[in-house]
Amino acid sequence: MDEEFENSLMSLVELYTRLDEKDYNYGLKRLMCTDETLKKGITLSQHRIWVKAGKTFSNYIEASDYDSSK
Repeated sequence: MDEEFENSLMSLVELYTRLDEKDYNYGLKRLMCTDETLKKGITLSQHRIWVKAGKTFSNYIEASDYDSSK
């Protein structure tokens, strides 16, 4: 994504957050996300399936090449 487009999306996320428009906010976050596992977690969160969403995000973190020294 180019920087201007990304900034526009982040501005929309902030606006929808302030307006408490949760569905639009989740939709934009899904649009910006490139990883299918994260998209699944966002969708589960949107539908308030918190335990499965948490497990999905945890599995993503465990599977990624996370380096805590950075």
